[in-house]
Amino acid sequence: MDLKQLILDTDCPLVIKNRSKCNLLSWTIEDWTKAVGQDLLEIRCGKTSFTEEPQWDKTCTIKKVQFKDFFEEKPGEFWYFDYKHLCQWFKDKEDLRQQIDWSELGFPELKADDSTIWIGTKGAHTPCHQDTYGTNMVLQLYGKKLWLLWPPGTPDLNPTRFPFEESSIFSKLNFFSPNFQPSNGCFMTILEPGDVLVVPHKWWHYVENLEFSISVNAWLPHCRDNFERIKESVATILMKQFYNSDSLISINEALNIIQASKSKKSEKENRKIIKNDKDANIVSLQWLNETEFNEFLKNQKNRFKKEEEVTSTGQSKTSLHDLLDAIMSDDVLDLIANKLIKN
Repeated sequence: MDLKQLILDTDCPLVIKNRSKCNLLSWTIEDWTKAVGQDLLEIRCGKTSFTEEPQWDKTCTIKKVQFKDFFEEKPGEFWYFDYKHLCQWFKDKEDLRQQIDWSELGFPELKADDSTIWIGTKGAHTPCHQDTYGTNMVLQLYGKKLWLLWPPGTPDLNPTRFPFEESSIFSKLNFFSPNFQPSNGCFMTILEPGDVLVVPHKWWHYVENLEFSISVNAWLPHCRDNFERIKESVATILMKQFYNSDSLISINEALNIIQASKSKKSEKENRKIIKNDKDANIVSLQWLNETEFNEFLKNQKNRFKKEEEVTSTGQSKTSLHDLLDAIMSDDVLDLIANKLIKN
């Protein structure tokens, strides 16, 4: 089985080394500065200090900076130009766009417009979450980036739909400045330039830059995507009842998609044991047991002095969130989606 099929079929995270031929791997900071030029980049600015809750996107300050500004001293802050689709950014930067190449991994059809870029300082991170669509293929271009991963259905990650983001389910646990005792372990890897990480469908992940870092990724379609679109449609409609939203998905459109796809093979068909590609160095991720994971969290916590806890925002809001988290939990949405399809 070739490398493309391995990536599409794996049910466990994989790190692929020494395979990508992307020319961006040889770029220096000077090359990046020249290529990006004086464009203003919209960044998320967070704290490199203790916070009780994860640093959600909506709680961070948004700034516009140039690429060269990333290398100035910024005590107590991290900067993250994250989740930026190249179909919207750097559209006139052909020297950069033409270098993005997924062909050595079996996907020559994927280009810059199919990719997303992430540029951030040390400490820039993404709160723990799972993507409801696709398989994630990540190429580390510059610097080192920490990944923690858990399989779908892992208990005690405290899933929440607040803040609500169609296609993402967040964990309430803060892995940047943790203040909790783990009840299980996790998979861990540190990506270096040239490494490709494959994150299977709906695997939980927390990501943190260990130094200035640049990476790109592409989401590959998964056989459950149409079914997940039904569930996300339902979740968005439920959220619409309580909060203003301009991103309401058409439930009829989603049902038409799932109806058209009924003739396709089910997710369980054609699942095979895949042998590693001979020319690629496939690396299994390190498993941290509960003791090792607890030691990791202690080190994360001890980086920061715990600040005074923020007072509660109010019982009524908390109760509403708890109610909606229950209604929009994955198993409930499964039942609703299956009922809609059956009807």
